[in-house]
Order: sequence, then structure tokens, then C-alpha cells
Amino acid sequence: EYQRVGPALNNCTFITYRYTASEFFWLENMKSLVDKKFSRLPGMVKSDFAILLSDYERAKLWLKYALYTNREGVITENIALFPQEFYRNLAIRELIGMAFYRKKDYLMANEFIEDLASPNADNIRGDMALGKREWEIAYGHFRLALKRKDDSLNALERAIPLAWKLELWQDGLDLIAKYVGEQFDPIKLLALETALRIRLNQYDHADK
Repeated sequence: EYQRVGPALNNCTFITYRYTASEFFWLENMKSLVDKKFSRLPGMVKSDFAILLSDYERAKLWLKYALYTNREGVITENIALFPQEFYRNLAIRELIGMAFYRKKDYLMANEFIEDLASPNADNIRGDMALGKREWEIAYGHFRLALKRKDDSLNALERAIPLAWKLELWQDGLDLIAKYVGEQFDPIKLLALETALRIRLNQYDHADK
């Protein structure tokens, strides 16, 4: 696929280069993935970090890319290289917290996200509560994530089963109404809605 679009991609890069603030960081590294040139992925050697951590925006791009490529270990192993002032940047802290969460280091993950007010941070806190079987607390975190971002798929996929488990039938109906897009099976959603309406004694609606 890349061989087919490669020339057009190179031409586009050349024409628009003056407008990029990141030297096409994401695009160039996606090319490395497609070309299977994994040794070129940023963060493979210590010297990479002189550039990767030169400013907030570049650091955020690298953190997102490392998470995208499932290399959260590269983040956690090099945490000592991050300038101290980076920890005041909420977006950077959230991404680092996500890396530690994926590494199952929940103590460190919580250190980075405990005071962050964002859907991703709420979802991580909810997932950690799920691991402790704290159903009500987890549900609260996912509902808060949805309050901040009402179409958060991660929150919806966790909150709906919890609504059923906690017997919050109306909440379950309200949550499945947020599901939109072609990625969802309408038959399964209809079956779930029917089951919820039966629990609510809405038999006419369920029959329909």
C-alpha cells in the first residue's frame, strides 16, 4: 500500500513542509512502521531524547506515538530523563500515567493522574477500581468520564455492564442511547434495550 502512495506522500510532504511545526513527526514515524524499519522508531536510543524532550509539544507527540505502538515500557524506563518542569504539564502527566497503567504499575499511574480532571484519567481510575472489584466507585469514575466527554467509548463499554450489575436499569437505557456509529451491532443493542425495559417493567416497549 505504501509503495502505491509513496510518491504522492513525498510530494505532499515537500510542498507542505514549511507549515509543519513538528517536521511531520507522526507521518514520518508511521512510514517507518509501514516500512518495518523499527530501529528508526524514536526512543530506541538514549540520544533520541535530546530532541524528543526539547519541548512540550514534541514530548507529547512522542508519548502518544510510543503508546500507539505499544511501547509504554520505553516511556517508563526513561522517566528519569524527563525535565522536572514537564510534570507540571497536565497532558504529559496523563500520558505518562497511561504508560504506567499499561505496565500494571498502578501506584505510579495514580501518582501521575490522581488530580487530573480528564476523560482518560477518569477511565484509568475506573479501570483500577474495577481491578479491586469496587463496582460502585468504578461506575462513578466512568460516569464522570462521560460527563466530560459524552461519547467516550472506553467509558461506555465499561459503564453499561456495571449499570446492569448494579441494577441501575434506567442508567443502562440512558447509556446505550449514546452508542452511535457503524461499529455497533444494532441487534445486540436492541436485545440489551429490551432486557433493560423488562427490568423496568416497561413490557409494551419491550414487546415492540
